[in-house]
Amino acid sequence: MNNELDHKKACPEPGRGVVLGLSGGVDSAVAAHLLKEQGYEVFCVYLKNWTEPDEHGVCPALRDREDAMRVAAKLDLPFQTVDHEKEYRDRVFAPFIEGLNRGVNPNPDILCNPFVKFEALCAVADKLGVAFVATGHYARQENGKLLVGRDPEKDQSYFLSRITKDQIARTLFPIGELTKPEVRAIACQVGLHVAAKEGTSGICFIGERNFENFMKDKVVSAPGPIVDTDGKTLGEHRGLPFYTVGQRHGFGGGGGEPQYVAKKIPDTNTLVVARAYDPALFRNEIEAIDPHWITAVPVFPLECAVRLRYRQPLQSCAVTLQSESGRLRLVFKDGQKAVTPGQYAAFYDGDICLGSAVIV
Repeated sequence: MNNELDHKKACPEPGRGVVLGLSGGVDSAVAAHLLKEQGYEVFCVYLKNWTEPDEHGVCPALRDREDAMRVAAKLDLPFQTVDHEKEYRDRVFAPFIEGLNRGVNPNPDILCNPFVKFEALCAVADKLGVAFVATGHYARQENGKLLVGRDPEKDQSYFLSRITKDQIARTLFPIGELTKPEVRAIACQVGLHVAAKEGTSGICFIGERNFENFMKDKVVSAPGPIVDTDGKTLGEHRGLPFYTVGQRHGFGGGGGEPQYVAKKIPDTNTLVVARAYDPALFRNEIEAIDPHWITAVPVFPLECAVRLRYRQPLQSCAVTLQSESGRLRLVFKDGQKAVTPGQYAAFYDGDICLGSAVIV
C-alpha cells in the first residue's frame, strides 16, 4: 500500500482532520489508534530530526521510522516523513552546545517541542488544511490550556512548557487520560508490534550512547581542579561540560563517601563538590530568565507550584518580577536540591501548566 501523505487530499469531514506525530514508539502508536476510533482523519508524520549514527554505526532513527511506518500500515493510515534535521541542529542542538560551553546545562528536549516538533506538525497541518495536530505525550489540553497528564508517573507537561498558545490550542493529546500500562494494554489488544517497545531515555539526540564520548569533539573543555566546599582540592575533572549540578561521583575524596556536583565555575574552570546533605547543594531562592507563558502573563507576585526537573514533585513557590526584561525571583518553602542552571522552572496552577523560565 502506498501510504504517503497526499497534500492535495481534502479531509472528508471539515474539522475532523488531525496530523499526528508518529515517533515509532508505543505512545504515539496508541494515539493514532484512538484518534481513528474517535472518527478523525489521521495523517501520520514521522519527524526526521537526527540521523547521526551511534558509536556502533547504528542510527536508531532508522528503526524508529520503520516502526512508525509499520504502525501506520497496520492502522491503514497515510504516512509521511518530514525532514526537520537542519532546524533541529540550528534551533536545538546549537543552543545546547553553546550552553554547555558557557557552563550551564540546557534541556534540548524542552526546546525541541515548540521549535521543531510542534512547528513542523502545524506546518503540515496548514498545508493539508487540517485544524488539529496531535502527539503521544502524557498531557491534556482544555480550552487552550495545557494540563498535566492523569498519570503522575508519566506526566510530560514539563517538556511542553515552552509551546505557544496557538500550538496548544490546536493540539490533541489522545493518551493524556491514560496510564502507561493502559496504553500498552491497548497496543496489545490492537495488535501493534510496538506494544512492548521500551521508551528512549537520556537526551533526545544522544539516546543510550555514552554522553562523554559523543560530546568530546563538540564542546570546548579542559581539565581543571575539583574542590570541596572548604576549598580543598580533591582531584582533577575532565572538563566542565561533562558534569551536571547534582551529579553523583566519588571525585577522589571524602573517604569513599559520595560527592555531588554543587557548582561549576567557568571563570576558573573549577568544579565544586559537596557531600549529600551539605547546605551548598540546597537553595531556597533562585532566579530565572526568559519566561514563556502559554496563556496570559500572570499577575505578580505569584503564588504557585513549580517543578525544576521532570518528575519532581511540585514545590510551593512565591514568584516575583525582578525587572522589565522578565527576570524572575523564585522563593521556595523548602530548600531545593541540585538546582541546575540552564534547566527550566515550570510553573503550575493546580493542573494547569502556566509556562516556564530558564534557571540562572
